[in-house]
Amino acid sequence: MQLRVDVRRVWYGLGIVIGILLVAHLLGMFSIFVLGHDHVFGLVPLFSLDGEGNVPAWFSAGLLLFAAQLLLLTALAERRAGKPWLEWMGLAVIFAFLSIDELAVIHERIGWFVGDLVGAEGLFREYGWVGVYLPLCVLLGVVYLRFLNRLPPRVRRGMLVAALFYVGGAVGVEVAGSPFWGDTVMERGWPYLALVAVEETMEMVGVVLFIRAILLYGARSHLTIAIRERGAASDTVTPPPPG
Repeated sequence: MQLRVDVRRVWYGLGIVIGILLVAHLLGMFSIFVLGHDHVFGLVPLFSLDGEGNVPAWFSAGLLLFAAQLLLLTALAERRAGKPWLEWMGLAVIFAFLSIDELAVIHERIGWFVGDLVGAEGLFREYGWVGVYLPLCVLLGVVYLRFLNRLPPRVRRGMLVAALFYVGGAVGVEVAGSPFWGDTVMERGWPYLALVAVEETMEMVGVVLFIRAILLYGARSHLTIAIRERGAASDTVTPPPPG
């Protein structure tokens, strides 16, 4: 049995879901600031890109976990082929952590801890996590320079563009929206929620671009995954030619 993965279909399919979530968020903004309804049977908070534990948050966490699983499989395949694999495994761990962070809001808890530690208040306490995560991102980029240089050019470009989207959204756009932050939706206003839409969309697009780069690497490297049961014949999962 062979299971073939079409890179283009995965890319398009995930992109369509992101588009649907973005439209749902914008409709929620229209309901709040034009129609004056911020709940609508729970649908507005359920699909808000500014929410926690709702549909967009679970989708983002699922994307990150999917990327982590692909990275793990790639690491195991590279190890089996006698190629360098620790960097792939390291990325798998990082993306698994980011998936947990997406639902458990670990970065915000770190920000609050750092803020309390230095006596910061307001925005400095709310966004204290940036002072921890941003240096780690820079350090990670330096550590992975050699790894990136080993990758095929198209895969390397894909990963770099993905990183720009993800970090630019998670850090750049979120910090840009910090002056509009408030305790309630009405205090934050439409500029804040508009920037949240840009931020979250950039993050999700960044992860999808990264997933595409991993799949392209698997296709170009002809990586295969054998599924075996002890004492039985094996089925092989073969990536398709890049599309």
